[in-house]
Amino acid sequence: MSERIELETFLSAYLAEAEEHLAAASEKALAIEVALKAGTSNERAVRDLYRILHTVKGLSAMVGVEPIVAIAHRLESMLRAADRGVTALTSPALELIFEALRAIEQRLRALEHGKEVLAVAPALLGRLDAHDVRGAPAVPGPIGKVALELDPAIDAKLAGFERQQLLHGHAEGRRALRAEFVPSPKRAAEGLTINSVRDRVGSLAEIVKVVPVAVPSTDMAPGGLSFVFLLLTSAEDVEIAAAAGCDVAGVRSLIPESFGDLGVPDVTGSPEQDGGADGAALDSTAEIEIPEMHARSVLRVDVGRVDDAMDRLSALIVTRSRLARAVAALEGHSVAVRDLQTIVQENARQLRDLRGALLRIRMVPFAEVLSRLPLILRGIRRTSGKEVRLETRAADAELDKAVAERIFPALVHLVRNAVDHGIGTREERLRQGKKAEGTVSILCSARSNRYLAIEVIDDGRGVDREALARATGSEVPAGDAGLLEVLCRPGLSTRTEATTTSGRGMGMDIVRKIVVEQLGGDLSIQSRPGEGTTFTLQIPLTVSILDAFTVQCGAQRFTVPVAVVEEIVELDQRRVTRGPGRKGEEGTALIERRGETMPLVDLARVLGLNRESREGPRQALVIRRGAEAVAFGLDRVLTQQETVVRPLVDPLVQAPGIAGSTDLGDGQPTLVLDLVAMVAALGRPSRSERGHAA
Repeated sequence: MSERIELETFLSAYLAEAEEHLAAASEKALAIEVALKAGTSNERAVRDLYRILHTVKGLSAMVGVEPIVAIAHRLESMLRAADRGVTALTSPALELIFEALRAIEQRLRALEHGKEVLAVAPALLGRLDAHDVRGAPAVPGPIGKVALELDPAIDAKLAGFERQQLLHGHAEGRRALRAEFVPSPKRAAEGLTINSVRDRVGSLAEIVKVVPVAVPSTDMAPGGLSFVFLLLTSAEDVEIAAAAGCDVAGVRSLIPESFGDLGVPDVTGSPEQDGGADGAALDSTAEIEIPEMHARSVLRVDVGRVDDAMDRLSALIVTRSRLARAVAALEGHSVAVRDLQTIVQENARQLRDLRGALLRIRMVPFAEVLSRLPLILRGIRRTSGKEVRLETRAADAELDKAVAERIFPALVHLVRNAVDHGIGTREERLRQGKKAEGTVSILCSARSNRYLAIEVIDDGRGVDREALARATGSEVPAGDAGLLEVLCRPGLSTRTEATTTSGRGMGMDIVRKIVVEQLGGDLSIQSRPGEGTTFTLQIPLTVSILDAFTVQCGAQRFTVPVAVVEEIVELDQRRVTRGPGRKGEEGTALIERRGETMPLVDLARVLGLNRESREGPRQALVIRRGAEAVAFGLDRVLTQQETVVRPLVDPLVQAPGIAGSTDLGDGQPTLVLDLVAMVAALGRPSRSERGHAA
């Protein structure tokens, strides 16, 4: 089996850890920039960024992603020089760091999607090299003639800077060693994996490179793969062997014995300057390991495996529904089924607990989603030339990873719109008596155990209705709900020219499609002229398995997610009134609930179904879209149960108000209704049509 195929088994773990480190690197770079603008320095952030990039370099070398290794090494050199005081990080240097981090991210995305990882542009490498002015001393005397003892397969994979790193480490008084780890299922069961071994070895030595090497398949190496660690350390061979999970004989020096008794040149200064009699420099173990990243016991699981477990749970839920139907049929034939019913109820509870456990595995902190926005805002701020800061508050909110990935582009569009259209220029804000720096806030709170509310708030000028009317060629309806409908029209933009951030009229349309159509959530707006705008997104925590009402409408059954239903009301047709309609048209049906008047929508009529009874709907589901309530009339609510939602991927069968399908246990597909989206598709009745209920 080829080495590349073997390494693919480590790619998912590598991508997960590398992306985590890259997010932390961006956060530290932003902290350095904030300090630089304030005229101070943030030595801790510089040191942390150096450590993170050192780890990224090691991880990338382990799986053979050499372009990322090349970028990370040069960034590491820049930061090492800044940390030692040889150079100072300037604004141009920080710009280069951000550009290099983006280059790393692009290559991680390519690897994630199975695409070719492109080589780094020579121009970028050249600019990074130009900033590496740490002035590392040349290797003097006979040490400069040292040749590392390496197998040809390993020597071919060792970059020039890594070779120099080993030689400099030897000149500084540390030992250049090689240790080998051979993974196997038996060792994995004992807790010895490449990740755990890397952490253990990293606590004793500086890992210069980890080289994967193809070896003959044996009982000791069933995968035909081993990992060779190239190290700099002051630890004993027995300690390294124990950490690497190999025999002491497997730990070998990389420096020929003929050079072992040479004097060590003074390239690092006195022992007192370098931290002790062992002459350990900044690259020593105490400076490089990142214990806080491994403080918790964390098991990294590929998302595909969790999705597979969810699919199997979904099948169990459908089977449970079939079992419940079979028990009900037996009871209808006067069969004693009390024990069976107890078992079915217990099974339902167990499946609900299992569902909760699996969903918790899929949950990610919403703070992780928000952590990617400051870097994006930085780019928008530079392009627009406006002074804007981002404030976020996520508390302990969590949501499904799939939902998090879908909602992130919507948040990017809203932040972009807030800066481009809401926040004014410095001069404009000062004339209005505001601070020169605008603020975009993203606040998150849990509405229930099923829904999350996200507010995107800016302290800008508010929506300009006159500009919006000119762009649409028609009057903008009064009220925030009408304003939102206009803003979400495809192709609408108040800009006359498209820029790199806005002007194409797609932003708000994309936001509504994601929030309402894809996630089955709700989107609303509050805009105050001269004060700012607030967009509120209500999104489900997960979209795979939901609690739902099964309802009867005509001769068909449908399901409606419980989370969107505010109340189930009994209808008395004698208390249903109608508002004034347009000439020749019937007015909107209205009902009153505790002093609140709301429109009554006949679901059977909307869906084109024949109702057996001519009396009209007997029950209604009250849902709320924004601040206004709407009642959907139907024949009756049958039951409440867990349902597995299957999205409708065929565009020929997709329709507004249909969220997907489910199986209630009878083998027949049942449509899942999205009543909030259905209201949007039907259009809001005007206030003049509503009147007041009698």
